[in-house]
Amino acid sequence: IMKRDGNILSPIIRCVWDSRDLQILTKNTPAKATKAHISIIGHITREELVKYLSSTEAGNGFGNRFLWLYVRRSKLLPFGGGLKEEDLEPIIDKLRVAVEFGKSVDKIDWAEESRFLWEAVYPKLSEGKPGLVGSLIARAEAYVTRLACVYALLDLSIEIRPEHLKAALALWEYNEASVKFIFRSVYRTPAISKLERALKERPLTKTEIYNEMGRNYSAEEIENALNNIGASSTKIPTNGRPKEVWTLE
Repeated sequence: IMKRDGNILSPIIRCVWDSRDLQILTKNTPAKATKAHISIIGHITREELVKYLSSTEAGNGFGNRFLWLYVRRSKLLPFGGGLKEEDLEPIIDKLRVAVEFGKSVDKIDWAEESRFLWEAVYPKLSEGKPGLVGSLIARAEAYVTRLACVYALLDLSIEIRPEHLKAALALWEYNEASVKFIFRSVYRTPAISKLERALKERPLTKTEIYNEMGRNYSAEEIENALNNIGASSTKIPTNGRPKEVWTLE
């Protein structure tokens, strides 16, 4: 739908993530939603996702307003798992209590013992990462905070305790791993594929990268390729100028 000319679904979804008030002004049908709380849960195959999510939408802030979780079945159950409705009752009861508790909470704060952990992980979470993968995981600190709040409320707590933050960080780490698995082979040129293979073998300097690729690619193409695969550089001290080496996680 977003590929249709003049479609505003992408900017609306981006706005939903940032604000609770939405407004569309048209000549005939103005629409407004205040204090909107919207959740989007979708399932799609990797092939369909790669086909329909354009590189523009993946990189312009639309893609990083979703948590990407790669899932697959853990076992084969030709006759079903035999799950009965009464098996879910304890979970439903706990969820009902948590929802009622959440309605009464105006503010969630950091527990004193969580502050040190949050200060330690915050710089890495908020640091920008290069390439398409970096674009898709750009809102790490915001997501981890929100997830930690959800875990706190499920635990009937008005404070984010260390176990809530660790749970949120674990889920975010899985989101990052899913993004790398899903998207690293997407939107790539022969230059990107060749560079990725070379960097997986060993760290390389820029000169070594040019030589490795046979000097058949421009500096701009190589720079774009480095950004696309999420390669990072490290400066190694020498007797003269520091040597910059590129690596790939």
